[in-house]
Amino acid sequence: CVTLKGAREGDLVYLLGGRSQHLGASLYARVVLNLDGPAAGAPPPAELEATRRNSAFLREAIRAGWVTAAHDVSDGGPLCALAELALASERGLVTASDQLRRAGSHAGMFGEDQARFVFTAHPDAARDIEARAAAAGCEIDRIGAVGGEALVVKDDVHPGSGHRDDLLAVPLARLREVHEGFLPRFMKGESPSRDA
Repeated sequence: CVTLKGAREGDLVYLLGGRSQHLGASLYARVVLNLDGPAAGAPPPAELEATRRNSAFLREAIRAGWVTAAHDVSDGGPLCALAELALASERGLVTASDQLRRAGSHAGMFGEDQARFVFTAHPDAARDIEARAAAAGCEIDRIGAVGGEALVVKDDVHPGSGHRDDLLAVPLARLREVHEGFLPRFMKGESPSRDA
């Protein structure tokens, strides 16, 4: 069994289960787009076979000792799962927007499709993880690395330069303040800040 807390400096970050195409009935639809009920759209379709396959692969990878931390992609999608993993492990994470989403789509970062997980793993296990995932028929993407003191999402590579800007760079201290401070502020009757 692994928890959210085991990520270590230098670990690789993986997304298991492919890229999302759905924002329907998601936290993003409700909170960011202010859609509710039928206007928020239909939830992603049930993927029972993918759930079985991906869960079995992840259990096997954990038993092999390759995985240091793992989290399902449910409320909020991969980006929220990565934020929770970073907070729990007290380690920054660096990923790139083009590794999380398809061009022009927020579904890759915030979609809540079933059968998807983020996990961190020892770098020396990369070949085994990727080969075993392919053999098991699992979609898997290496999306980043553990390191630093912030949750960083690099923007797409600028053509010809190879340079990436930061689409998002939130220090872990700020992330923790917003995450853990919400309920006390709410209980005091303070409205949550929009920049949170």
